[in-house]
Formats: sequence, structure tokens, C-alpha cells
Amino acid sequence: MGPTTRAMRLAVAALLAGTFTSAAPPTAAPAPSTATATANVSWPEFLRRHDMVWAWEGGDNRTWPASWQTAAWCGNGVHGLSPLVDHATAGLRFELARTDVWSCGYAPRLPIGFLRLRTAGAMVRGAMRQSLSNGTVSGTLTTTEGTLRFRAWTSATHPASVVELRPSAGERGAALELVAEPAFARTNQFLDADRMRNPPPQCSSAGGGVSLCTQRLACDPSGHSGYTTALLRASARAGAADAQTYFVSVGNHQPTANMYPNLAAVTDQNSGQSPPLHRTDSQGNATAEALANVRAAAAEGNGLLEQHLDWWRGFYTSQSQNSFLSIPDTRLEGFYHIQQSKVGQAMRPDGVGITDQVGPFRADLAVICAREPAGVNGTGWPFQM
Repeated sequence: MGPTTRAMRLAVAALLAGTFTSAAPPTAAPAPSTATATANVSWPEFLRRHDMVWAWEGGDNRTWPASWQTAAWCGNGVHGLSPLVDHATAGLRFELARTDVWSCGYAPRLPIGFLRLRTAGAMVRGAMRQSLSNGTVSGTLTTTEGTLRFRAWTSATHPASVVELRPSAGERGAALELVAEPAFARTNQFLDADRMRNPPPQCSSAGGGVSLCTQRLACDPSGHSGYTTALLRASARAGAADAQTYFVSVGNHQPTANMYPNLAAVTDQNSGQSPPLHRTDSQGNATAEALANVRAAAAEGNGLLEQHLDWWRGFYTSQSQNSFLSIPDTRLEGFYHIQQSKVGQAMRPDGVGITDQVGPFRADLAVICAREPAGVNGTGWPFQM
């Protein structure tokens, strides 16, 4: 991980130390030490006590992880996935995101869509756990017809996310379906909705167990800018006929925002200032990119998960040794390590960066974040990061 990421880690540690320790008179600085402090930590064992755990009842929507504040999250710096409960269907869904899906490079981010879990029965209860040490979310959904175990992660080494389903006999027909959301900004803060209205997404089958949803962007008169989501359902392995594995990726093609100088005239309705420029340089065809991503991920087989777990072992054992923190207050200690895991999910040295407080997570985070009072909620999201 690059120096910028390391600096952010140390800044978080410094912030916690400065915020949660009592003031004391200044004292003379200790003499420099030539010894190097090394944390001999079993990271999986240590972090497990800080894993985030959910449990909810189907009949009580107050217990559902149904928003960005309460949902789990996965990411690799560009692609992201958030398992949550959908209020509209009272079922599980996996929200999709990609850091650089804007409107021709301009804020705000555009919604992409989600994977909806179709089940035979109605949801009775659910539970899931987010592992900080290996970047995965696993859980169990109980319905009136059976149970369904799932595991989801965004590959640390490939531009794709993975969802595995293990249904019981009563839920053997359960499946994920790709749902595209209209590419309308969740806020009109920066864009004139009438001039920037995008056409509806077009969804189709590409054969071979692949579903596609393509979104063209009206901001590019040539019609070449847009993004495509591909969902591939892999063939069941021998001896696991009921098991399902899905690979999903978002391809994005938007030329540099500076190619659209006419958009500079669009102003923020609140401040009167022009919207910020965001450079997006993904080249080629978004559909071809998405297809190539899911097919390459599926071709890795079990190796995809092994590479993912190796990356996370390296993240802690070699890149986080100088960021270890243990304090008497377990809640604050957990908050710190949740942020460390979030950095691993949200940043890469060659990635896009956390350009809008959102990173690879849900695109409405920055908008809601700006309206909330300062504080920390149940899943460790610091407002106004």
C-alpha cells in the first residue's frame, strides 16, 4: 500500500489518540530509541472480536440493515458491494457501486443497480457477519420454505465481486437477478435534470449464464459514454448441485471530463459555483470490459478466493504492523480497526481514490452524510470523513 494510504492510517491513529486521552501538562520528550516496535499479533484472532455482526427479524423492519448506515460493505478501491435488506421486497439485495461512475466525469455519482435475491419463501429472520481480517461478509437467511447461506466479497485482486449461495432443499430455486437503477442523480445539487436526463438502462442476456445492463449517458452527444454491469452465474461444481456462485462487475467508459466544456456552465444551485471535475480515463467499450472481468474472475476458480485471502493477510501482516492499536475501551478500539479495514476496502495505490467520501461504496453516502450531525453510527461510519 502506498505512502498516502499509510499516512491516512497514522492520521486516524493520531486522531483517536488526541481525541480520547485526557489532557496533561507538557513533559520533556523521551530520548530517541533505536529499537523497532513490532506487534506480534494473530490478526484473525484479534480482529474477530471487532467483526460487525447483524441479526434481524423479518416481521420487524426496525431491525433490518436496510441503509448505508447499517449495511455491510465490500470493496477493492474501485468496485464495491453492500449486502442489505430491501424494504420494497422484504428480501436480501446486494447494492453495486463503482468509484468512477459519474455523469461524464462530473459530480454527483450515479446509481448503478443491485442484485436481488429471489427466494421461494418469505423472510423470517437473517444474520450476517463482516470479517475485518479477510474482507468477506457471510450470513444466513431463513425463510418460510428453508434456509439460504451466503458469502460475498469484492475481490482484492480482480475487478469483480462474488456472491455464493448455499440453499437448503426448500430454497433450491433461489437465485440472484440483476436490477438496473435509472441513472438519475439522487440529488439535483450539481446537475440540471432536464438537460442531463439519461435514457433508461437496457438489460439483456449475453448467453452462457451472463446478464447485462447497459446505461448510456446523455452528456455525451456521440452516445459512446456509459457503463455496463455484467452478472455471470457459474456452473455448479460436481457434488455441489445446489450451490451457486455469481460474479459481477461494472465496466465504465467515460472520456475525460474536460472534453465536455459546455457542462462547465452547469452550476451548483446552492452556491452558484461550477461542479467539480472528475477525471475518468477508462478506455474502450464498457460492455466488453464488464464481460471480460466476470469471465476472467470465473476462470480463476478457487484461486480467486485464495488470492483474495492472501492479499488481506498481507494487508495486516506486512502493511499494518505499524498501525496496530489496542486500548482499554473495546468500542473505540473496534472503531479504529473498522476504519483500517475500510481503508483496505476503499483504496489502492493505483486506484481512483476516495474522491467524494464514498469510495467504492454506495453512491448516496456523501449526500446523506452532509445532512447528518457529526457522530459515529452502528457500523463504524464516521460522518464527514
